[in-house]
Parts: sequence; structure tokens; C-alpha cells
Amino acid sequence: MPGLFGNLTLAAKALQAHQVALEVTGRNIANVNNAEYSRQRVLLGDRYSVETPNGPEGSGVEVLEVQQLRDALLDRQVIRQASDKASLEAQHGALGDAELALGDRVDNSTTPTSITDTTFSSSGIGGALDDFFNSFETLAASPSEVPTRDAAIQSAQILSDRLNNADGRVASLQGDMETQIKADVDRANALLVDIARLNAEIRQGDTRNSGGASDLIDRRQSKLEELASIAKFDLSSPVDAPNMVDVSLGGFLLVSYGKNPNGATPLQYEVATPAADGSYPRSTTVDANGNLVPTKGKLKINGVDVTTNLTSGAMYGRYTAVTGSMTLLRYQIYNLAKQISESVNTVYTPAVPAGTGSFFVNNPTSGVLSVDAGITAATLATGAKADPTGVNTNSGDNSFIRAIADLRKRNYSKTDLDNVTGITGKLGDYVRTTVSTLAQSLKSVNARADEAKVIDTSIRAQRDAVSGVSLDEETTNMMRYQRAYQANAKVISVLDSMLDSVINSMIR
Repeated sequence: MPGLFGNLTLAAKALQAHQVALEVTGRNIANVNNAEYSRQRVLLGDRYSVETPNGPEGSGVEVLEVQQLRDALLDRQVIRQASDKASLEAQHGALGDAELALGDRVDNSTTPTSITDTTFSSSGIGGALDDFFNSFETLAASPSEVPTRDAAIQSAQILSDRLNNADGRVASLQGDMETQIKADVDRANALLVDIARLNAEIRQGDTRNSGGASDLIDRRQSKLEELASIAKFDLSSPVDAPNMVDVSLGGFLLVSYGKNPNGATPLQYEVATPAADGSYPRSTTVDANGNLVPTKGKLKINGVDVTTNLTSGAMYGRYTAVTGSMTLLRYQIYNLAKQISESVNTVYTPAVPAGTGSFFVNNPTSGVLSVDAGITAATLATGAKADPTGVNTNSGDNSFIRAIADLRKRNYSKTDLDNVTGITGKLGDYVRTTVSTLAQSLKSVNARADEAKVIDTSIRAQRDAVSGVSLDEETTNMMRYQRAYQANAKVISVLDSMLDSVINSMIR
């Protein structure tokens, strides 16, 4: 493009191109703290060439494209890892709360590698069980003393309270988790609507040439990552529209191009049928293989159960904790209460009018354990040779009390104690195994969650190296574009002076 006017055109185009480059650089710097933003670059070059007597010459530098620096593979990896990380973190939180609700904790502060070394806390079931047996051993030595009788009865009431409270707290946790799962479903439905809308807006923009939809793509990626942290959905892109993202679960298409084929609220969560008292139901059903069958809520799409398609995400983590470790924990609490009640009542068989024939009352429906209302210091039968009047206070026979205290030493088979987990041994061992099993699950999930966090951080760091804004780099680019802009402005000034000289010479 020869001549002064041609060179002036070239300089003007370069001036405009570097102005756009400065604007894009400024936008990058402005979004340095925007977590959703991926940096942009201006691709400068000649759009075409022209033939001249001196050979082909470019048409002048201009903005060919505003590129969004994204790596599709890293974006998909971030989405996938967001699901795994959220799932494990949700499980870890739920199991940690369950351990607190149980009251007993693993004490491995002195030997961190040994998670099976448990120490009963003063507020836990194990401590209450020990106190119960200790009080009856003391009573066996002096069965006629009223204060000792009161202490034994009180220890029995504390034990039943600990079991009832632990079961109730875990049941409340299960209910809270279900409430949170419903909130997760509502949020997922809202995100699916947002993603479909962003799909439609992105399709309207010319992403390849103008980069006009870059901010929309950033926003959609953020929504996809949030959706993945709730549950792992299947993502794909139509062949004819690579910038679109389709979302599906269990064979149901939830987002297709810019629409929600299954409606604005395709996901529905059906909570587990509550117990008679309105709490989360306890499961005591065991299948033919000896596995505990939990009562479960259901995730549905158009009435079809797709719960089995949940494989990751916070929703899956909570659901797994509720129907897995928490269900087993409540079964073990119930089983312990049932075995204590049956074992004590078997040896506590007073043959006097004042006795009721039982020491503990166990309600199979709710699993609560309580001391029989008729048991007092006066009516407590210490042995078979009771006072004929029915008042056992002065009885010197301690056979019943001795037999109850000796239950501490009894070894139970798995058929007697727990056919589901296969735990055998003494009642104290059962409590310890229950506590350590939960602690082991918590430790395992914690280790996996830490690993998932490390992987997530690493993948995000890799993506930031591609898409993240570097202030040092942007500052350097800004100076380059500024100098180029100034240089082209100088070229225009020189050409203007030359044209002025030519025109004035022609006038003279």
C-alpha cells in the first residue's frame, strides 16, 4: 500500500489495534481478583495481503481476534475434581458430627498410628457402661445399703440416657443431612436453569471472531463447577456447537443447548419415611446376606429413581453418610441397648410381689432404653432370697446383683451380639469397636479428603498458569502496547508533516 496516504492508513489501523490491545490488557488487570475470569489476549496481524510492484504487502496490522485463554481439558479436570473434593468433605463433616454425637472419641494423641486404642470419655456410652458395672459390683458387696442401691439405679439411668441421647443426636443429624440434600437439589435446579440461559447467550455471540461471549463462558464455567460440587453430572458438547455444554444424569437430558428439556425443576428429592415420632427412621432390616438394609431417601427425575447415578459431589457425600455410617451407628446403638436389656433382665428375675420381672425396658420401635418405673431403692431385688413382704432392702442375698456385675465378663457370639458386623466379645468391647469403626471411617475419609484437596489445588494451579491473570505480565504488555501506540502516533505526526509540506508546495 504505497504512498503517503497508504502509509497514513496503515499507521491509523495500527493505532486502533494497539488501542484495543491496551483496553484488553486493562480489562485483564481489572479482573485480577475475579476468580471466574480467564485472561484474554489480542491477536494482531494482517487480515489479507495485496499485490504491489514491490511484491505482496500486508493490509496493515489490526485485531484479528480477542482470544480467551482457556484449556478445555483442565476445565473438565477442575469440574471432576470439584465433585470428588466436595463429596469427601461432606462425608468428613457428617462423620465428624456423628462422632461428637456418639460422645465417645478415639484417643490416639499418644500413639497416633493406633486408632483402635480407645479411651472412654466421661460423657460417653462406654464410660457409662463401665460405671454401671462398677456400681453393681459395689452393690454386690453391700446389697442392703440404700445409698449404694440408689447409686446403682442412678448409674443404670445414666447409661440409658447416654444411649437414648446418642441415638437421638445421630437421628437429628440424619434429618439435618436430608434437609441439606433437599437444599442441594433446589440449588442444582437453579444452576441448571442458569447454565441453559448462558448457553443461549453464548450461542448468540460470535465467540470465535470477536470474543464477545468470553465473560459469559467464564460465568458458565463457574456455574458448572458449583453444580459439580453438588453432584457429578455428565457433561458433553454437541458436534455442531462445540461452545455449548449439555448436562445429563441417569440418561435424562437436563440442559440441551439453551433449554431445559425436563423443565425448570427436574430434580426432586423424596425424603425417607420418618419414624412414628417424626425422627429419621432407624433401620433394623437385614437381608439374606447379613447386610443392613437402610431406609433411604430417593433422588428422582420425572418420578424415576436416579439415586444410583449419584457417584460424587456434596449431595452424594451426605447421602452416603446418612445411609451408610450413620445408619450402621444407630443400628449398633440399638443393638447394644437391646442386648443390655435382654442380658440384665434374664438374670434379674425377682420372685416377689414388689418386683416387675424386668430391670430395663427396651422399646424396639424407637430403640430407647429405660429403667423400669417400678425399680427403686426399696424394690430393687438383690437376690432370690428376698424379704417375703416384698421389700428387699434388708435382703442379704446378692445373687441377682452379682450376676448383673458379671455380665461385664461375658463373651458374646456374633449371633448373640451383632450378626451384621460380626463383632464378638464383651459388651465393653462392642462399644469400643463401634467407636473405633466410626473413627476409622472418619480417618479414612479425612485422608482421602486431604488427598483430593491437594489434587484440586494442583489442577487449579495448572489452570491458573494458563488462564490466570499475572500482574507482572500484564504490566509488561501494557508498556509494550503503550510504546507501540506512541510510536504509531509519531508516525502519523511525521506523515502529517510530510503531507503538509507537499500540499503547501503545490499551492505555491
